[in-house]
Amino acid sequence: MAFVNGVVPVAASASVHRRAVCVRMSEQDAALSRRAVLGLAGSAAAALALAAAPISPALADGAVSSATKYRARNLYGSRIFDAAPMIEKLVAAVNAKNWDTVESIVGKKGPLEDLKNSFTLFATGAYPTDKLVQTDLIGNTAVIYEMAGILRKAADQQDQKKALKAVNELVKSYKEYLAAGELKENPFADAPGQAWSGDFSPLRKTGKSPYIE
Repeated sequence: MAFVNGVVPVAASASVHRRAVCVRMSEQDAALSRRAVLGLAGSAAAALALAAAPISPALADGAVSSATKYRARNLYGSRIFDAAPMIEKLVAAVNAKNWDTVESIVGKKGPLEDLKNSFTLFATGAYPTDKLVQTDLIGNTAVIYEMAGILRKAADQQDQKKALKAVNELVKSYKEYLAAGELKENPFADAPGQAWSGDFSPLRKTGKSPYIE
């Protein structure tokens, strides 16, 4: 290799190699760009297809499984129906002016207050799509607990007249709740064998037979 005026000549093969490398890198970049564009296009197409897909009928009408309804009926409905003796005891206490017993039942820490969630969960769980029945149940629940508040005040004041009026309204709403929710005595409650309501039987937690059909 000759040196001319102190300049080192560059071999032609090196120049060709650099051009080849540049060409190959450009081709790789182009391939990557094409893949990225195709990937974005595919994602966009999938998103559009998902958006255009019809809603499943099971989701569109807010369908709830039968198991969910049975669970609400068996767990919460049985507790509500089993409150009947407590309601009768409350009526007897008002008639006898037994204010301590009245307070023990309708007090903030009493058994009636403990049932408040059961009334609500039964209404929304057993009748999730039947808004007419659900509204009826929730309305009766509101009256029951409004009357319970009046009974607390009547017990403090030992006002039997006020207490009698409130307890009568409470009993009326309780009976209407049972009727609207179709809560009745279970005809198989005393029958031997497997629990009639299967996995959702309240027997698993309470040891009592559910008084519902």
